[in-house]
Amino acid sequence: MRRGEVVLLVGLAVALVVAAYLGRRAAPPDALLDPRRSTLLAGPEGARGLAAALESLGVRVERRRRSWLPLGEGGTGPSGDALVLLLDVERIPTGAEHRVLTDHVARGGSMLLAGRNGVERCFGARAGSLLYEDGPDSLQVDTPGLARVPWTRWVLEMIPPDSLEPDEPVVEPTCAPLLPLSVDTLLRARDGRPAAWRMQFRGGGRVIQLADARYVSNRALRDSDAGILVLPWILGERRAWVVFDEYHHGFGTGGSVVRATGRWLVTTPMGWALLQLGLAGMILLLATALRFGPALHVIDRRRRSSIEHVEALAAGLQRAHGVQVAVDLVTRGLQRRLRGRGRASRRAAGAVDGWLAALRRGVREPEARAKIDVLAGIVRKRGGDERVLEAATAVEDVWEVLTREHKPTAS
Repeated sequence: MRRGEVVLLVGLAVALVVAAYLGRRAAPPDALLDPRRSTLLAGPEGARGLAAALESLGVRVERRRRSWLPLGEGGTGPSGDALVLLLDVERIPTGAEHRVLTDHVARGGSMLLAGRNGVERCFGARAGSLLYEDGPDSLQVDTPGLARVPWTRWVLEMIPPDSLEPDEPVVEPTCAPLLPLSVDTLLRARDGRPAAWRMQFRGGGRVIQLADARYVSNRALRDSDAGILVLPWILGERRAWVVFDEYHHGFGTGGSVVRATGRWLVTTPMGWALLQLGLAGMILLLATALRFGPALHVIDRRRRSSIEHVEALAAGLQRAHGVQVAVDLVTRGLQRRLRGRGRASRRAAGAVDGWLAALRRGVREPEARAKIDVLAGIVRKRGGDERVLEAATAVEDVWEVLTREHKPTAS
């Protein structure tokens, strides 16, 4: 791949990252678009403001991220000292959880239900939407002394007793209806229909039902007097703590880091930008890894010749002032060459002086002995760099004399 194409790909990847970053900064946070009534969300539709207000008033607040199933089935039921709040949950509790929550009220516990949660049917009540009726989509509520209160889009009604029984037998009923002994209206629309009430049950249990869950949202608590209505209802229960159901809003006890990372990559602009950048990098890697033709030998690598090796060794010894080492190496070279021709004893493997003495005793010709004496004298004497050249010359003289025809072999 040409350098211009690489620069183009890198520039495109950088442009994508910058565009995603700028778009992320300009886009509203995800919490602003989340419609869940969760105390873990600070957006306008969340309910963190309600939990923060209760904590500021000294109320102990618990955010439950587990199921309401009994302990033997993977969860724990609510404590009798707790006020359980279900704020228009995203996932309707199961039939087994309905029975657990109904038993909590039957034992004297308290609950607050805002919006539609599926549990209100177990108490013989339901919230009906005004959107399916002839008339306005919301009604003004009757709140003497409070001017800034949101209009309600939902109203409450009791379910006829014959409608509580299923038309056909079911394998596992959701719950046995627990009908209230009395119902007190807390908030009423201008047409007289209830928008919030408190149901009293045998055994002391109570359920506060609020038709429109917008009254507990952060937007309503900030922009209206909804908090002045809702907070006294909760504080009037006088429970040890309040428990917000977060499990059915989709907030579990934990999860996989890999799964959370994958969700972030596919649901956020920055994640998409990183995915595209990784894809561009993979394409670039694949493009540079493919070779369309034979390999180009840019650098010619070859082994050194013998002369180059000797020159490099000589230069290194000269810089290290290794004259004696060079002389010994040259003499050892003669020893190895004579061994190859059977003219040197393998037992004479000690110092160079000892080997030369043994070699001199093994020859008979005066000329050979004279050449060996010259080499031995060069090895023993001290001097400068010229000793290396003298030793090399003497070695060649000894080699020439000892390798002539009809010369005896050294023992």
